[in-house]
Amino acid sequence: MKKKLEEIRENRLQKREDKNNAAVPRITNDNVAAHREEVLSGARKYIYPLQHSKHKIVIITTSIVIAAVLLFATVSVLLLYRQQTASGFMYQVTKVVPFPVARTGSTFIAYEDYLFELRHYIH
Repeated sequence: MKKKLEEIRENRLQKREDKNNAAVPRITNDNVAAHREEVLSGARKYIYPLQHSKHKIVIITTSIVIAAVLLFATVSVLLLYRQQTASGFMYQVTKVVPFPVARTGSTFIAYEDYLFELRHYIH
């Protein structure tokens, strides 16, 4: 039994030494370039499917921006006209976007002016 274990250990050591003593190819610029190309070609199959054309990126970005602006405008109109909110956020929005609240003759009264007066009376 001991002889078998010693033989197995010697075989393993012999295999390790053979692996360590195996002929190592000489490293040259050609070997490095070939290896680099091999590694990069393996990675290209993962990169190229993810690339999009610039035209497609512009279209997607533009559509997202338009959707965000429409959503913001819809929520603002619903909050101002349906729920008649007087929150600080909507007051700041009406300072930037001139929503009309009423009409006197041919002129419109801005929602900002209404909220300004309303906040004055609330406080």
